[in-house]
Amino acid sequence: MTYNGPANGPGLSSSGTNSTDIQAQSLNGNAAIDASGNMSGHVTSTQSSENTFVGLFAAGGGPDGNASVIYRSGTIDVQGRAANGIFAGASGDGSAEITTLPGTTIIVSGTNPGDSTPTKPVTAGMSAELGGAAALGSAITVNAASTIDMFGTVTPNASIFGNPVGIRALSKAVTDSAPIFVDYTGP
Repeated sequence: MTYNGPANGPGLSSSGTNSTDIQAQSLNGNAAIDASGNMSGHVTSTQSSENTFVGLFAAGGGPDGNASVIYRSGTIDVQGRAANGIFAGASGDGSAEITTLPGTTIIVSGTNPGDSTPTKPVTAGMSAELGGAAALGSAITVNAASTIDMFGTVTPNASIFGNPVGIRALSKAVTDSAPIFVDYTGP
């Protein structure tokens, strides 16, 4: 999926249960997003704790589906419990990759619409994951040059998903054959 939004102005906006601004998902293959432009969205305050909002979401499926996101320009601004700016995930032998270019900004806030301070934990500015048992050649790569602003409450003794994280790269592989590479060159 390719999206070239306006250089100025509000751009894409969305809200609701488990919503996204842009989602590319394949049950048996690759999923890719190449996006430019401003985006915003939020989880509504009446939703349960399992609901999320993701700005850009790419998920590859099947035994070797890859997922990739490249964000070229603009600001992603998402709000609400478990909000996530960018997510790329793959399973099996697939790989996940996120790239953000200089000058982009990711803002993630646990503040529900209408609230003045963060009331909920948030997930991540960027999250790349491999699920299942990743095989040889599978990898997670994050090349981030964005400004990342995270605003959320800290939950003592929470799991890795319970507190704000600027960049998270997570492999659930049972072998050491799923390398993780993170290169942050942002401000």
